Amino acid sequence: GPGDACANAQNITAAASRPGGTTLVGDTTGGVDNVLTPNACTGYAADGPDDVYAITVIVGDRVAITLTPTTAWDASLELVAACGEVACVAGQDEAFGGSPESLTHTFTSAGTFYIVADGYNPGIAGPYTLAVTITHP
Repeated sequence: GPGDACANAQNITAAASRPGGTTLVGDTTGGVDNVLTPNACTGYAADGPDDVYAITVIVGDRVAITLTPTTAWDASLELVAACGEVACVAGQDEAFGGSPESLTHTFTSAGTFYIVADGYNPGIAGPYTLAVTITHP
C-alpha cells in the first residue's frame, strides 16, 4: 500500500505508465500529516492525514491524477518534488466533501515526484480511489 511519507512512498511508475494507467484504493483514516505543503499549493490548508505515492518521470512526461473520496470527506491532492514546504509542483482542492480532485502536469525536469492524497484539515480523512496515468512524449 501507500507510504505515509516520501521516504516510504509506494512507487507506481510502472503501473501508471501502462495504457490506461492505474487506479489504486487507499484510506487515510488513522494516518498522520507527514507531508507539509504551503496553503498556496492548493489554495487551502492540507493538514489532514496523507498517503504518498512516488512516480519517476523524464522531461516531457505528462501525468493525469484524479483523487476520488469514496465517502463524503474533503480531500486535497498535491504533487510535490519532495516532502518539504516549498516543494509544491501542483495542487488541487476545489471540490467539497465527497467530490473528486483532479490535476494534470507536464514535467520540465526529470526525477522522482510524489503524489499526496491528503485531507483538507486535521482529522479529515477517509477511503479513496486514486487514478494515475503517465503519458510519455
